[in-house]
Amino acid sequence: MLAYGIALVVLIFAAARIGIGDKDNRIRLLIIGASLFAASWCASLAGKSQREWAATADWLNAGATIRQSEIETYTKRVGTGDNRHTETGYRFQVSYTYRVNGQDYTGQRYALGIYNSSESEIRQLAKLYPEGNPITIMYNPKAPEESAIIRGDASNAPFLYYLAGIPASFGLWTIWKNLNAARSDR
Repeated sequence: MLAYGIALVVLIFAAARIGIGDKDNRIRLLIIGASLFAASWCASLAGKSQREWAATADWLNAGATIRQSEIETYTKRVGTGDNRHTETGYRFQVSYTYRVNGQDYTGQRYALGIYNSSESEIRQLAKLYPEGNPITIMYNPKAPEESAIIRGDASNAPFLYYLAGIPASFGLWTIWKNLNAARSDR
């Protein structure tokens, strides 16, 4: 939320300095606002992702049994124009049961955080976690229905912070450019 507030303050400052009288200035402010909103949205997602992943450090372990283990195949369209084509992707689908404080739960999450794999890695996971296999999972002691088999990589927060920098830089550059233009018009 702090990111949204900062973006709003910068936008108000830019509106006051640039002026919103003519159509060109309104378009500039719309571009600045959209850029700063996109940047603050990415930064907000990054912060949320990072907090959620960090909270899993306190999760506890429990024994579980694999109930279902399979490879899901899906297709997606990628590319643009003449380079547009269909690619096949693979996901590891797993279901396991576990017990916490006498209560039975079913989990379906393999990894917390980021987990990307190739087809061969997905096939290896299906072999590693066959149906009926006993495993150890992690669960949230405050909400035992939340669980995963592995913790995965830190999170996608660093990527989202970098991604936020692109529209933020564009928005700030646009403000700087317009402030310089407004000064030279005086």
